[in-house]
Amino acid sequence: MSPAAGTLRGKGDMNTGQQAGSEKSSPKPRTKNLGRKAWLVGEKAFQLMRDFGVTPTPNNYQLWYAFVLGENKDLFHELEALIAETKGGPTDGLCAQLFDKYFGENEEARLIQQTNSRVHGELEKLLAQLRTAEDDTQRFGNTMEGYSGSLAKVTDLDSVREMISGIVEEARIMESKSRALEGRLKESRDEIDKLKHNLEAVRAEATTDALTGVGNRKLFDRLLAEYTQAARESDKPLCLIFGDVDHFKTFNDTWGHQIGDHALKLVAHHLKTQIGEAGVATRYGGEEFAVLLPDTVLPTAANMAEQVRQSVSKKAMKSKATGATLGKITMSFGVTCFDPKESPEEFVRRADQALYRAKSEGRNRVVSDPVPSGANPASRDGYRVL
Repeated sequence: MSPAAGTLRGKGDMNTGQQAGSEKSSPKPRTKNLGRKAWLVGEKAFQLMRDFGVTPTPNNYQLWYAFVLGENKDLFHELEALIAETKGGPTDGLCAQLFDKYFGENEEARLIQQTNSRVHGELEKLLAQLRTAEDDTQRFGNTMEGYSGSLAKVTDLDSVREMISGIVEEARIMESKSRALEGRLKESRDEIDKLKHNLEAVRAEATTDALTGVGNRKLFDRLLAEYTQAARESDKPLCLIFGDVDHFKTFNDTWGHQIGDHALKLVAHHLKTQIGEAGVATRYGGEEFAVLLPDTVLPTAANMAEQVRQSVSKKAMKSKATGATLGKITMSFGVTCFDPKESPEEFVRRADQALYRAKSEGRNRVVSDPVPSGANPASRDGYRVL
């Protein structure tokens, strides 16, 4: 029996959601059975989060509830394996990664739908205000036409004064309504601007790795398609760097996942620092990172990878609690440039093969894949293997 299964069964509650509702008793209304099952699953999810020291955020609760329910087999087995591998259980960082993997797109869709609904509501209010203003303007125009017609018939001074007073009052009312409309329009504009900003933040969050702060796999896949298409059309070079932390599993097993999370954050920091605006750094999965470098030749990309490798290997990690040195981490890199004749998948495969060679040749090095014959000639200028 795996440790995760033992954890779920250990206190006699259940293993999965199917067991949560399996008590045999006299028939009860289906809604009551479903309610009892939901309570049991929820209580078990909170118990596991408490046992493993997981922060009880809504996202973490959704993740652990789904784990206890057991209907998503991929999620169940992945989290079960993490429980078995880790000493103190999955960290908040690992939980955030799993949530992003299994629920991230649904959460993005929900937030975008919510924002769109609010924008739609603001637009409806805006249109209603404009229709009201149009009616007020029409009434004001009709009133002024009436006064204009009456003035031609007026012969005494008192009647003229009365009409002028009426015109002034109507103008005052119209001015007041215009100011009120201007204020409401400004409020609607500000609210729509705020919603637009929130939507951009949601989209950015949906393509950001929760642990490291670099782009996530979703962003990589999207940019890979965009950049390869642009490279075909422009005949400009495009390079890809794959980087992997050496012996990361051993590092995790030795020091624990919290230290491992810190190591991944450190790697991401060095990637962002060294790559800068030249490309986009993403977390491809686990301890593997990918960097897309548009309009960059192979020697430049290889040198960037080498700079990251050196900066990471020079940084000795220390325990914040004890001050003890935990050692240094190293990385292996594979670099290649895009051939317009190949598919994006082949492009990725060649970068991965270069990374594999870097691993097999001793790790802690950069290996460049031979430049394809169909690649932009500029990509081959100064080609070398580091």
